Amino acid sequence: MQNVLVAAEAASQHNRVNLKLLGSDGGPLPLDAGETLNPFVFLGIPERFYGIDDNLAAVTRECARALHPDRFVHANPDWQLRASQRMSAVTHAARSLRSLSDRRGVIFKNHGITLGKPAGIFTWAERWFDLQDSLDAAAVARFGTELQAETDRLEGIRMGLEKQWDATPELGLLQEIADITALVQTFDSLKADISRKLEKQ
Repeated sequence: MQNVLVAAEAASQHNRVNLKLLGSDGGPLPLDAGETLNPFVFLGIPERFYGIDDNLAAVTRECARALHPDRFVHANPDWQLRASQRMSAVTHAARSLRSLSDRRGVIFKNHGITLGKPAGIFTWAERWFDLQDSLDAAAVARFGTELQAETDRLEGIRMGLEKQWDATPELGLLQEIADITALVQTFDSLKADISRKLEKQ
């Protein structure tokens, strides 16, 4: 009787989060390795850059209620193990989507997008190479300021493109976002080099 009550209550939670948590026998489903490859699909939330924090919190909360060990304390050991494994997978998937940069990585991976070296980086890299041996701290600082301004400009463009993707996903948009992300990451690396050089001067 206890298992029936646990299953019925967990099924109610399952329906609320729209996840496959329970099998036809009322017990937690065994975790399939391929099931967690796409955290968005696994958690039943939309593949978006922005506006999913509430979804993540709700899914994690509802799964915690449905799969809490207390609900399976009188269940057989196999059910207990399944519940624990599934809850761990939910927690891991939610963590993989917590930050915006993490979500970018997951979305790029889901669509086979890799970060290359955009053409725009070479001009900046060449300028920095010319300044590597410079003793002119003011020139190095000016270059750092220009680089930061360009980074801010690119991040603004990227945010606009990401919001377009959230509204209407198109692979072309995703490639543009990936190119800007690669550029910003390289700029961040250059800015770190500049900071270290200025500290030494």
